[in-house]
Amino acid sequence: MPLWNYHDNAAKEVYVSNDKPLYAMFWGNEIEGSIHYQCGVPLKIQFQENKDYEVRYRWNRSQCTVIFSEILKNDAGEHFAQEKEIFNNKTTAKDSGCQKQFTRLRFD
Repeated sequence: MPLWNYHDNAAKEVYVSNDKPLYAMFWGNEIEGSIHYQCGVPLKIQFQENKDYEVRYRWNRSQCTVIFSEILKNDAGEHFAQEKEIFNNKTTAKDSGCQKQFTRLRFD
């Protein structure tokens, strides 16, 4: 149930399980001349049964965010997204699982 118009490659509607949290990372990058900008957002989301959600990635060179919203219907029957949580690219204690992966040795 998309709430906005988008190109086929810009967004996808997917089914997810609600029996366990979803751990994910949204990643974006942009190349301008010889400069390569990158930004990733770790997140943990717990979905509830029979509810619709939107997870939207917002890109900015200095910070990127993921907005997690529940899709609701108003009295006029129109759908809208109500923000539940905003994640950004700054890791905190709640991102301990991601932090462990960020700091692990990748090459010997």
